[in-house]
Amino acid sequence: MASSPHNVVDAENTSTADEHLEGFADFAAYIGSDRDLALFRRFDTLGARNLLYLQAELLALEEKLQEYDEEERRFVEENSTRMVEGQLMPNGPAWEVLLAAKDFKSFARRAKVPEHEYWLENEIERPGTGGTESDSRSSGKATVGKDNRQRRKLLAVLKIRDVLKEYPMSTLKSEEALLLHSQVLQLESPGSRPLKVFQEWFNIKRPFMHKANDLYLHKDIVALRPSPAQDRLSKILQKRAGWAFREKRTLPPSWGNPIFYSAKKLSRAVQMLTVLFAAFALTSAIICLHYVQTTAQRFGALGAFLFVFVLVIGMFTTAKTSEMLGATAAYGAVLVVFIATGLPKD
Repeated sequence: MASSPHNVVDAENTSTADEHLEGFADFAAYIGSDRDLALFRRFDTLGARNLLYLQAELLALEEKLQEYDEEERRFVEENSTRMVEGQLMPNGPAWEVLLAAKDFKSFARRAKVPEHEYWLENEIERPGTGGTESDSRSSGKATVGKDNRQRRKLLAVLKIRDVLKEYPMSTLKSEEALLLHSQVLQLESPGSRPLKVFQEWFNIKRPFMHKANDLYLHKDIVALRPSPAQDRLSKILQKRAGWAFREKRTLPPSWGNPIFYSAKKLSRAVQMLTVLFAAFALTSAIICLHYVQTTAQRFGALGAFLFVFVLVIGMFTTAKTSEMLGATAAYGAVLVVFIATGLPKD
Protein backbone atom coordinates (compact mmCIF):
# COMPACT_ATOMS: atom_id res chain seq x y z
CA MET A 1 0.00 0.00 0.00
CA ALA A 2 1.39 3.38 -1.00
CA SER A 3 1.20 6.65 0.82
CA SER A 4 1.18 10.16 -0.56
CA PRO A 5 4.15 11.01 -2.77
CA HIS A 6 4.68 14.16 -0.71
CA ASN A 7 5.55 12.24 2.45
CA VAL A 8 9.16 11.97 3.51
CA VAL A 9 10.53 8.61 2.46
CA ASP A 10 12.57 6.46 4.80
CA ALA A 11 16.32 6.55 4.21
CA GLU A 12 16.43 2.89 3.20
CA ASN A 13 13.87 3.51 0.47
CA THR A 14 15.82 6.21 -1.35
CA SER A 15 17.40 3.83 -3.87
CA THR A 16 16.30 4.76 -7.35
CA ALA A 17 15.45 2.85 -10.49
CA ASP A 18 15.78 3.81 -14.13
CA GLU A 19 13.22 6.20 -15.51
CA HIS A 20 10.51 4.93 -17.84
CA LEU A 21 9.39 6.41 -21.12
CA GLU A 22 6.83 9.08 -20.32
CA GLY A 23 3.26 8.25 -21.18
CA PHE A 24 1.75 4.80 -21.22
CA ALA A 25 5.00 3.04 -20.26
CA ASP A 26 5.56 5.17 -17.15
CA PHE A 27 1.89 5.02 -16.14
CA ALA A 28 1.74 1.24 -16.57
CA ALA A 29 4.89 0.82 -14.46
CA TYR A 30 3.31 2.90 -11.69
CA ILE A 31 0.09 0.87 -11.72
CA GLY A 32 2.11 -2.35 -11.64
CA SER A 33 4.19 -1.20 -8.67
CA ASP A 34 1.41 -2.06 -6.21
CA ARG A 35 -1.81 -4.05 -6.57
CA ASP A 36 -3.80 -1.38 -4.73
CA LEU A 37 -3.00 1.04 -7.58
CA ALA A 38 -4.78 -1.02 -10.27
CA LEU A 39 -7.51 1.59 -10.72
CA PHE A 40 -9.48 2.07 -13.93
CA ARG A 41 -12.61 3.83 -15.12
CA ARG A 42 -15.75 1.77 -15.55
CA PHE A 43 -17.31 4.22 -18.04
CA ASP A 44 -20.84 3.78 -16.69
CA THR A 45 -22.34 6.48 -18.89
CA LEU A 46 -20.69 5.24 -22.07
CA GLY A 47 -21.67 1.66 -21.29
CA ALA A 48 -25.29 2.65 -20.78
CA ARG A 49 -25.27 4.80 -23.92
CA ASN A 50 -23.78 2.01 -25.98
CA LEU A 51 -26.52 -0.36 -24.80
CA LEU A 52 -29.16 2.26 -25.66
CA TYR A 53 -27.73 2.62 -29.19
CA LEU A 54 -27.65 -1.15 -29.64
CA GLN A 55 -31.19 -1.38 -28.34
CA ALA A 56 -32.40 1.32 -30.72
CA GLU A 57 -30.56 -0.29 -33.64
CA LEU A 58 -32.14 -3.65 -32.89
CA LEU A 59 -35.55 -2.00 -32.68
CA ALA A 60 -35.07 -0.40 -36.11
CA LEU A 61 -33.84 -3.66 -37.63
CA GLU A 62 -36.77 -5.54 -36.14
CA GLU A 63 -39.17 -3.02 -37.65
CA LYS A 64 -37.47 -3.28 -41.02
CA LEU A 65 -37.62 -7.08 -40.99
CA GLN A 66 -41.31 -6.99 -40.12
CA GLU A 67 -41.89 -4.64 -43.08
CA TYR A 68 -40.18 -7.13 -45.40
CA ASP A 69 -42.31 -9.97 -44.02
CA GLU A 70 -45.52 -8.01 -44.46
CA GLU A 71 -44.54 -7.02 -48.00
CA GLU A 72 -43.89 -10.64 -48.94
CA ARG A 73 -47.12 -11.80 -47.27
CA ARG A 74 -49.15 -9.37 -49.39
CA PHE A 75 -47.26 -10.39 -52.53
CA VAL A 76 -47.98 -14.09 -51.95
CA GLU A 77 -51.65 -13.40 -51.21
CA GLU A 78 -52.11 -11.23 -54.31
CA ASN A 79 -50.42 -13.74 -56.61
CA SER A 80 -52.10 -16.91 -55.38
CA THR A 81 -55.31 -18.75 -56.26
CA ARG A 82 -57.65 -19.52 -53.38
CA MET A 83 -58.82 -23.13 -53.45
CA VAL A 84 -62.25 -24.37 -52.47
CA GLU A 85 -60.91 -25.51 -49.11
CA GLY A 86 -59.78 -21.95 -48.43
CA GLN A 87 -56.11 -22.68 -48.96
CA LEU A 88 -53.90 -20.54 -51.20
CA MET A 89 -52.19 -22.06 -54.18
CA PRO A 90 -49.23 -19.81 -55.04
CA ASN A 91 -48.39 -19.14 -58.65
CA GLY A 92 -44.82 -18.97 -60.06
CA PRO A 93 -43.44 -15.76 -58.53
CA ALA A 94 -45.43 -16.18 -55.33
CA TRP A 95 -44.18 -19.77 -54.99
CA GLU A 96 -40.59 -18.57 -55.18
CA VAL A 97 -41.21 -16.06 -52.38
CA LEU A 98 -42.98 -18.67 -50.24
CA LEU A 99 -40.22 -21.20 -50.85
CA ALA A 100 -37.62 -18.72 -49.61
CA ALA A 101 -39.78 -18.03 -46.55
CA LYS A 102 -39.95 -21.73 -45.66
CA ASP A 103 -36.53 -23.07 -46.71
CA PHE A 104 -33.31 -21.38 -45.61
CA LYS A 105 -31.24 -22.93 -48.40
CA SER A 106 -33.57 -21.45 -51.00
CA PHE A 107 -33.53 -18.18 -49.09
CA ALA A 108 -29.72 -18.02 -49.14
CA ARG A 109 -29.41 -19.09 -52.82
CA ARG A 110 -31.84 -16.42 -53.97
CA ALA A 111 -30.27 -13.70 -51.85
CA LYS A 112 -26.76 -14.49 -53.15
CA VAL A 113 -24.99 -12.87 -50.21
CA PRO A 114 -21.19 -13.50 -50.09
CA GLU A 115 -21.42 -14.53 -46.43
CA HIS A 116 -23.45 -17.57 -47.53
CA GLU A 117 -21.43 -18.77 -50.49
CA TYR A 118 -21.62 -22.29 -49.07
CA TRP A 119 -25.28 -22.55 -50.06
CA LEU A 120 -24.49 -21.24 -53.55
CA GLU A 121 -22.17 -24.21 -54.15
CA ASN A 122 -24.64 -26.91 -53.05
CA GLU A 123 -27.62 -28.30 -54.88
CA ILE A 124 -31.10 -27.74 -53.56
CA GLU A 125 -33.89 -30.10 -54.33
CA ARG A 126 -36.89 -28.44 -55.91
CA PRO A 127 -40.12 -29.40 -54.14
CA GLY A 128 -42.39 -31.71 -56.10
CA THR A 129 -39.96 -32.33 -59.00
CA GLY A 130 -37.50 -34.83 -57.53
CA GLY A 131 -34.68 -32.85 -59.14
CA THR A 132 -32.42 -30.04 -58.05
CA GLU A 133 -32.11 -26.44 -58.99
CA SER A 134 -28.71 -27.18 -60.45
CA ASP A 135 -30.33 -29.84 -62.65
CA SER A 136 -32.90 -27.34 -63.82
CA ARG A 137 -30.19 -24.85 -64.50
CA SER A 138 -28.16 -27.32 -66.55
CA SER A 139 -31.21 -28.38 -68.56
CA GLY A 140 -32.07 -24.78 -69.34
CA LYS A 141 -35.57 -24.96 -67.83
CA ALA A 142 -34.93 -22.47 -65.04
CA THR A 143 -32.20 -20.27 -63.69
CA VAL A 144 -32.02 -19.02 -60.12
CA GLY A 145 -30.89 -15.42 -60.28
CA LYS A 146 -30.32 -12.80 -57.63
CA ASP A 147 -33.52 -11.80 -55.87
CA ASN A 148 -33.15 -8.27 -54.49
CA ARG A 149 -36.10 -8.78 -52.19
CA GLN A 150 -34.48 -11.80 -50.54
CA ARG A 151 -31.05 -10.17 -50.61
CA ARG A 152 -32.07 -7.15 -48.57
CA LYS A 153 -33.95 -9.38 -46.15
CA LEU A 154 -30.96 -11.65 -45.58
CA LEU A 155 -28.67 -8.64 -45.13
CA ALA A 156 -31.03 -7.38 -42.42
CA VAL A 157 -30.95 -10.80 -40.73
CA LEU A 158 -27.14 -10.83 -40.79
CA LYS A 159 -27.00 -7.30 -39.38
CA ILE A 160 -29.35 -8.31 -36.56
CA ARG A 161 -27.09 -11.27 -35.83
CA ASP A 162 -24.03 -9.01 -35.53
CA VAL A 163 -25.77 -6.52 -33.25
CA LEU A 164 -27.15 -9.29 -31.03
CA LYS A 165 -23.62 -10.54 -30.43
CA GLU A 166 -22.78 -7.19 -28.83
CA TYR A 167 -26.02 -6.76 -26.93
CA PRO A 168 -25.75 -8.27 -23.41
CA MET A 169 -29.41 -9.30 -23.28
CA SER A 170 -29.20 -11.31 -26.48
CA THR A 171 -29.83 -15.03 -26.63
CA LEU A 172 -26.49 -15.45 -28.42
CA LYS A 173 -23.90 -16.08 -25.72
CA SER A 174 -26.33 -14.48 -23.26
CA GLU A 175 -24.94 -16.21 -20.21
CA GLU A 176 -21.39 -15.08 -20.97
CA ALA A 177 -22.42 -11.52 -21.80
CA LEU A 178 -24.61 -11.14 -18.73
CA LEU A 179 -21.91 -12.61 -16.51
CA LEU A 180 -19.30 -10.17 -17.81
CA HIS A 181 -21.67 -7.23 -17.48
CA SER A 182 -22.56 -8.29 -13.94
CA GLN A 183 -18.89 -8.64 -12.98
CA VAL A 184 -18.13 -5.14 -14.22
CA LEU A 185 -20.99 -3.68 -12.18
CA GLN A 186 -19.83 -5.55 -9.08
CA LEU A 187 -16.32 -4.07 -9.16
CA GLU A 188 -15.89 -2.03 -6.00
CA SER A 189 -14.66 1.52 -5.67
CA PRO A 190 -11.10 1.95 -4.39
CA GLY A 191 -10.31 2.96 -0.85
CA SER A 192 -9.91 6.65 -0.14
CA ARG A 193 -6.19 6.35 0.59
CA PRO A 194 -5.12 4.49 -2.62
CA LEU A 195 -7.38 6.76 -4.70
CA LYS A 196 -5.86 9.90 -3.19
CA VAL A 197 -2.31 8.66 -3.76
CA PHE A 198 -3.17 7.60 -7.31
CA GLN A 199 -4.79 10.91 -8.24
CA GLU A 200 -1.94 12.94 -6.73
CA TRP A 201 0.62 11.03 -8.79
CA PHE A 202 -1.53 11.34 -11.92
CA ASN A 203 -2.05 15.07 -11.49
CA ILE A 204 1.69 15.65 -10.93
CA LYS A 205 2.94 13.48 -13.79
CA ARG A 206 0.07 14.10 -16.27
CA PRO A 207 1.23 11.19 -18.44
CA PHE A 208 -1.17 11.82 -21.31
CA MET A 209 -2.12 14.76 -23.49
CA HIS A 210 -5.18 16.97 -23.77
CA LYS A 211 -8.45 15.59 -22.37
CA ALA A 212 -6.87 12.25 -21.50
CA ASN A 213 -5.36 13.88 -18.42
CA ASP A 214 -8.90 14.28 -17.05
CA LEU A 215 -9.36 10.51 -17.12
CA TYR A 216 -9.43 10.03 -13.36
CA LEU A 217 -11.48 13.06 -12.41
CA HIS A 218 -14.70 11.07 -12.69
CA LYS A 219 -16.47 9.06 -9.99
CA ASP A 220 -16.78 5.74 -11.83
CA ILE A 221 -13.33 4.55 -10.75
CA VAL A 222 -13.05 0.89 -9.80
CA ALA A 223 -10.30 -1.19 -8.27
CA LEU A 224 -9.39 -4.56 -9.73
CA ARG A 225 -8.20 -5.50 -6.24
CA PRO A 226 -10.18 -3.48 -3.68
CA SER A 227 -8.28 -2.67 -0.52
CA PRO A 228 -9.75 -4.29 2.57
CA ALA A 229 -11.53 -1.82 4.79
CA GLN A 230 -9.03 -0.50 7.32
CA ASP A 231 -10.11 -0.31 10.93
CA ARG A 232 -9.12 2.63 13.10
CA LEU A 233 -6.42 0.67 14.86
CA SER A 234 -4.69 -0.08 11.54
CA LYS A 235 -4.86 3.57 10.57
CA ILE A 236 -3.40 4.66 13.90
CA LEU A 237 -0.55 2.17 13.63
CA GLN A 238 0.17 3.20 10.05
CA LYS A 239 0.18 6.89 11.01
CA ARG A 240 2.02 6.71 14.33
CA ALA A 241 4.31 3.74 13.79
CA GLY A 242 4.41 3.50 10.00
CA TRP A 243 8.21 3.24 10.02
CA ALA A 244 7.85 -0.33 11.33
CA PHE A 245 5.78 -1.44 8.30
CA ARG A 246 7.56 0.24 5.40
CA GLU A 247 8.82 -1.73 2.42
CA LYS A 248 11.97 -0.99 0.51
CA ARG A 249 11.27 -0.20 -3.15
CA THR A 250 13.47 1.02 -5.99
CA LEU A 251 11.53 3.76 -7.72
CA PRO A 252 12.22 6.25 -10.50
CA PRO A 253 13.13 9.70 -9.09
CA SER A 254 10.32 11.37 -11.05
CA TRP A 255 7.73 9.51 -8.97
CA GLY A 256 8.57 11.60 -5.94
CA ASN A 257 8.90 9.94 -2.55
CA PRO A 258 5.99 7.53 -2.10
CA ILE A 259 6.06 5.25 0.91
CA PHE A 260 4.91 1.66 0.59
CA TYR A 261 3.61 -0.22 3.61
CA SER A 262 3.49 -3.98 4.07
CA ALA A 263 -0.13 -4.97 4.50
CA LYS A 264 0.96 -8.35 5.82
CA LYS A 265 3.09 -6.87 8.63
CA LEU A 266 0.39 -4.36 9.49
CA SER A 267 -2.28 -7.07 9.65
CA ARG A 268 -0.09 -9.24 11.85
CA ALA A 269 0.50 -6.36 14.28
CA VAL A 270 -3.24 -5.64 14.48
CA GLN A 271 -3.96 -9.30 15.19
CA MET A 272 -1.40 -9.40 17.99
CA LEU A 273 -2.75 -6.23 19.60
CA THR A 274 -6.31 -7.53 19.32
CA VAL A 275 -5.41 -10.77 21.08
CA LEU A 276 -3.55 -8.87 23.80
CA PHE A 277 -6.55 -6.60 24.34
CA ALA A 278 -8.90 -9.58 24.62
CA ALA A 279 -6.65 -11.20 27.22
CA PHE A 280 -6.27 -7.93 29.12
CA ALA A 281 -10.01 -7.23 29.08
CA LEU A 282 -10.83 -10.65 30.50
CA THR A 283 -8.02 -10.74 33.07
CA SER A 284 -8.55 -7.22 34.36
CA ALA A 285 -12.29 -7.79 34.71
CA ILE A 286 -11.79 -11.02 36.70
CA ILE A 287 -9.23 -9.41 39.02
CA CYS A 288 -11.45 -6.40 39.60
CA LEU A 289 -14.52 -8.54 40.29
CA HIS A 290 -12.52 -10.65 42.72
CA TYR A 291 -11.97 -7.68 45.02
CA VAL A 292 -15.50 -6.29 44.76
CA GLN A 293 -17.47 -7.37 47.83
CA THR A 294 -21.16 -6.61 47.31
CA THR A 295 -23.38 -8.08 44.60
CA ALA A 296 -24.53 -4.64 43.47
CA GLN A 297 -20.97 -3.48 42.98
CA ARG A 298 -20.11 -6.61 41.06
CA PHE A 299 -22.95 -6.14 38.59
CA GLY A 300 -22.14 -2.44 38.33
CA ALA A 301 -18.53 -3.33 37.48
CA LEU A 302 -19.81 -5.94 35.02
CA GLY A 303 -21.84 -3.31 33.18
CA ALA A 304 -18.86 -0.93 33.09
CA PHE A 305 -16.57 -3.61 31.63
CA LEU A 306 -19.16 -4.56 28.99
CA PHE A 307 -19.57 -0.90 28.04
CA VAL A 308 -15.82 -0.38 27.62
CA PHE A 309 -15.53 -3.66 25.70
CA VAL A 310 -18.26 -2.67 23.21
CA LEU A 311 -16.84 0.84 22.88
CA VAL A 312 -13.35 -0.43 22.03
CA ILE A 313 -14.64 -2.95 19.52
CA GLY A 314 -16.87 -0.38 17.84
CA MET A 315 -14.16 2.28 17.63
CA PHE A 316 -11.09 0.28 16.67
CA THR A 317 -12.43 -2.59 14.57
CA THR A 318 -14.62 -3.08 11.50
CA ALA A 319 -16.73 -5.79 13.16
CA LYS A 320 -20.33 -6.10 11.99
CA THR A 321 -23.23 -5.62 14.38
CA SER A 322 -23.84 -9.36 14.63
CA GLU A 323 -20.15 -9.96 15.35
CA MET A 324 -20.13 -7.27 18.03
CA LEU A 325 -23.21 -8.78 19.67
CA GLY A 326 -21.66 -12.25 19.65
CA ALA A 327 -18.35 -11.10 21.12
CA THR A 328 -20.07 -9.02 23.80
CA ALA A 329 -22.40 -11.88 24.74
CA ALA A 330 -19.46 -14.29 25.07
CA TYR A 331 -17.47 -11.79 27.14
CA GLY A 332 -20.44 -11.07 29.39
CA ALA A 333 -21.22 -14.78 29.81
CA VAL A 334 -17.72 -15.49 31.11
CA LEU A 335 -17.96 -12.67 33.66
CA VAL A 336 -21.47 -13.69 34.77
CA VAL A 337 -20.31 -17.26 35.34
CA PHE A 338 -17.37 -15.96 37.35
CA ILE A 339 -19.67 -13.81 39.48
CA ALA A 340 -22.05 -16.72 40.09
CA THR A 341 -19.48 -19.40 40.93
CA GLY A 342 -16.15 -17.80 41.69
CA LEU A 343 -16.99 -15.37 44.45
CA PRO A 344 -18.27 -15.85 47.98
CA LYS A 345 -21.86 -14.82 48.63
CA ASP A 346 -22.80 -11.93 50.92
